[in-house]
Amino acid sequence: MSLALDFLKDSLNFNQSYKESLDRKASFLLGISSVILVLSFNNIARPGFLLIALGALLASLFSVWVISFPFRKTHRGKFSIICAWGFAHLTAEEYSRRLNEVWQNENALQAAYQKEIFALSEYSIKIKLRFIKLASLSLTLGLVVGFILIMTANS
Repeated sequence: MSLALDFLKDSLNFNQSYKESLDRKASFLLGISSVILVLSFNNIARPGFLLIALGALLASLFSVWVISFPFRKTHRGKFSIICAWGFAHLTAEEYSRRLNEVWQNENALQAAYQKEIFALSEYSIKIKLRFIKLASLSLTLGLVVGFILIMTANS
């Protein structure tokens, strides 16, 4: 195997690991925001707690969307040697034929890796990262503004 293929394989593995870490971060945010949401319900009538609950609710919604993001729908109709949804509609013979076409030529294999890496980063990682940032921002803003309202109301 050439150095280029090794690099592409490592790059694809890195992108898949990064996508999985984004899912873990979203799960962590979902857990924290759910706990905050439940705790803020006791005093929901107060404006500060209402803002905290709203921020936590938005963070929960964004986190759930990140975890359940349908990457395969954005990749639909394209042949993929790596992702199951890229060959789910093919028969075993058709899949073997297409896979052999890619494996016969190192340039075709490099192109397949490049396509997978681009699709993973463009259609999954970028979108997941954007929504994780939104979840973090909404939770942080809800907490900060809510606590400021609670503190000013108590003084």
